[in-house]
Amino acid sequence: MPRLPIAIPVGGRSFEDTVLAFSDLPGFFCIDARRAHASSGRCSIVSALPTGTFSIAGAFVTTDGHATIDNPYSALTRFAGRAAAMARDPYLPFSGGIAGYIGFEGARALRGKEPARGFSRHSQCRLGIYPVAALFDHAEGTATLVANGDDADEAEERANIFLEILKSGPRRTWESASQSREPPDLRVAPDDAELKEILLSARQWLRSESVDRIHLVRHSQRFEQEGCALREFLDSTKDGELRAMFTHEGSAYMVSSSEALIRTEDRALRSTLSFAADEECDRWTQRSISEEVASRLAQLCEGGRPLSVRLDPPTESARRMTFEGTLSHEISAIDALMGLLPSHRLTGAPHERALDFIDANESIHRSLYGGAFGTMDSSKLSFNTVQRISSAADGSLGTTVGLDVTEDVDVEETLERFASLIREAHPQTD
Repeated sequence: MPRLPIAIPVGGRSFEDTVLAFSDLPGFFCIDARRAHASSGRCSIVSALPTGTFSIAGAFVTTDGHATIDNPYSALTRFAGRAAAMARDPYLPFSGGIAGYIGFEGARALRGKEPARGFSRHSQCRLGIYPVAALFDHAEGTATLVANGDDADEAEERANIFLEILKSGPRRTWESASQSREPPDLRVAPDDAELKEILLSARQWLRSESVDRIHLVRHSQRFEQEGCALREFLDSTKDGELRAMFTHEGSAYMVSSSEALIRTEDRALRSTLSFAADEECDRWTQRSISEEVASRLAQLCEGGRPLSVRLDPPTESARRMTFEGTLSHEISAIDALMGLLPSHRLTGAPHERALDFIDANESIHRSLYGGAFGTMDSSKLSFNTVQRISSAADGSLGTTVGLDVTEDVDVEETLERFASLIREAHPQTD
């Protein structure tokens, strides 16, 4: 009897062809590590057809398509327990388990915060239980199909379904986009008037409270009839980025990340946060993040011992601070994840007071911005901070940009900085 999970070498199938073959299936997800930094690993993961789903949208928590009356944390803990029995292969980056994303609003809900005002058609948290996945080791040039189940027969049956999908070949071909279309329509939220009021409120709040800075976001949407989210996902990537794409209910979600938020394996807890390399931000980061995040992480560690903290040498544009410790046996990987969400570096400091300001002043959902995506199996967990989101479900391409603001914020200059960031995200609008 084969041991679980079963691993089947897959020859003659490229990463791109596999993405195309799976992309039309329900619950498709892909994590692309082809050009990611070393800490993200070297393996890309592609899957679809989850056996269970979990989502948070507004005040509604849904499991397998049915609303639940449990609070978000209890519902997620119960959902994650369904994947705990999956066998693990320590030599594979993913043995079957939970994959998905947790957005900013989803993180707040899981921490017991009230839902944000306003409405977003995007799920704030979307997770699935995936017993089968295609793994691509870009260093070795190998492809493997990994399958899990209650027994070897069930795992083999699931693997055969995916092998048939792979044999069927790509489900679509690319069409060259027109180079002569008119400049697309661009919409932003909040608009200039509302954003100006938020900035004035932020300046007054920062000057009167013991807060260093807060992080504000602005959303933009460009109508793009010929846009294709999958093509953009495969064709555009930056060095050092880990990217993920998910589909759900006709919507396409694309996210990218440059740094790990939290990783656990064999009870070892590791968190790396990045920040700008300039000295002013360095001082602020060491004061706010080191004290708050290290304190929160220490509560998760065995015996409450302080974590080791290392400040890595700066690169050209960023520095990294790494926290390490041993996760307490009384604390689950879910608790470790909740101990760090939403990300401090994308909200402000002090953390709780920055969240209070966001609650009072932002009516537009942050969607995936400032949240996390990643994978979980029965014994380890890996989530990453989110930098960017795009959606092309209705022919539109959306992006969220953010800025830190301090008490000396210049309102007009900040408005222009937001506009500049949006122009960079939508270069065809010039």
